[in-house]
Amino acid sequence: MKPEFHEDFVSDHADPTAEPYCDFDWDELYTSLGEATDEDMQLRVRLALAFRRVFRWVLNTKLNNKNAAQYIGRRAIALAWVMNPELFEGKSITEVAATLGLPKQILSKASAAASLKFGIQNRGQAHAWNRGLKTAKSPASLA
Repeated sequence: MKPEFHEDFVSDHADPTAEPYCDFDWDELYTSLGEATDEDMQLRVRLALAFRRVFRWVLNTKLNNKNAAQYIGRRAIALAWVMNPELFEGKSITEVAATLGLPKQILSKASAAASLKFGIQNRGQAHAWNRGLKTAKSPASLA
């Protein structure tokens, strides 16, 4: 039978003038071995939460609906376009819709929803007529 391990054991052969405790840089060891640090873990958690939020939005439909795949695909395309139009060679949302054979209103509505949900927009949305209607009054209503 193996003897029990005692963390506070000091050998009889140890130097009595030596400091009994030595601080070891565990974080440096973990980093050297490629282990995740606390900051890495926090970043991973935040990324996982962000992806979960994106997927919940994209998949926000009943999957047994016959048009669920098209709906999910349109939302994914619209979000990708809002995040980076260069993924579509810099085309406008109208051009992307035409390439896919869709009415432009479908992708425009989905891209506007993505912008509102995630608080992002791209250069192609700067001229959107419906931006900020809930917070700003139109010039005609101020007269």
